[in-house]
Amino acid sequence: MVKKNNRFFEESNFYDWLIDNNITSKASAISYCSYVNSVNNNNDLYFNNKLLEIHKNEISQNYSELIEEVLQILTAKDFYKKINKADKTISNWKSGFRAYGEFLVNNFQFEDEGTIAYEIDDESLLMDYKISYTKQDLFKNFTLRLITQDRLSGEVYFPISFIKKIFYKTNNKAFFDVWIKNILNNTEVHLENSEIKLNEISNLYIDSEGVKIDLKNKYLHVYTKHENNIDKSPFKTKELKKISLDHIIPMKLIMDKLGSQLFEFQKITYEINIKLKKEKLNRPKLAKISNELISEMFLDKVNLNQLKNDMDLIRKNTNLQLMDSKINSKKRAN
Repeated sequence: MVKKNNRFFEESNFYDWLIDNNITSKASAISYCSYVNSVNNNNDLYFNNKLLEIHKNEISQNYSELIEEVLQILTAKDFYKKINKADKTISNWKSGFRAYGEFLVNNFQFEDEGTIAYEIDDESLLMDYKISYTKQDLFKNFTLRLITQDRLSGEVYFPISFIKKIFYKTNNKAFFDVWIKNILNNTEVHLENSEIKLNEISNLYIDSEGVKIDLKNKYLHVYTKHENNIDKSPFKTKELKKISLDHIIPMKLIMDKLGSQLFEFQKITYEINIKLKKEKLNRPKLAKISNELISEMFLDKVNLNQLKNDMDLIRKNTNLQLMDSKINSKKRAN
């Protein structure tokens, strides 16, 4: 790709990031940049202005929220007809945009995922609340969340964005992708009188009545657990970003419990701290440190079999559930 003026925020660096992190080929990276540019130029999405406002700290919204907001609008019923584009075109836009979201969050977002301050205030953008997510789309959106949820505190870190780089750059992409998929497959979905796994649903719907799922051609309301993890009530939200992937046992507690058994995670944490030099760790700093370590041949020091064992141990101790983000925020604060 010939270097030229960026058509959208950090385009050139996004292109390099796609290739350097083995996300796409060079040809596909050009296509992904084109998809993001199409979103950037679409007046129905108001994306570019909000992105710059976030970058300048002019609004309380963060990159994660903005990406999910735009993805929801792209998913809205008949949106492709509204802007006179083929359904396949919108699907391509979403693919490029999810990758761009990962790039933005990992390189520019300082605060933790899961803020709840910002909501879509232009109801016309919600297309009368008729949002339908196929299982495939839902898993792709939730995957974006999981691969950007670094946990950077405690004795042993869970730097998932760096872990992904390690697997992708050592030809172990399949292992990492299956690991994420297994976590999502087993995520609990609460119904009125029972629970199912996320893998069992066919579609998820958001409309004026709340959140529903298609289970064997039956449309059932989805419920959220309360802070006590016993009581529950129907989901009432207009947006997918308000449906949190809640760790039933917080990730920090999992890492504290398993830390002494996670030998490669200990090694990775040690190397990060050496580079950190007692500074405060955040996502952009982690991205910089991980790139430095990779350039210094750190990948040759990683025992991939042991890292896979570490990941499997974490997976066996990880249980997620769909939860209202406001309740999830209160739970995390306690």
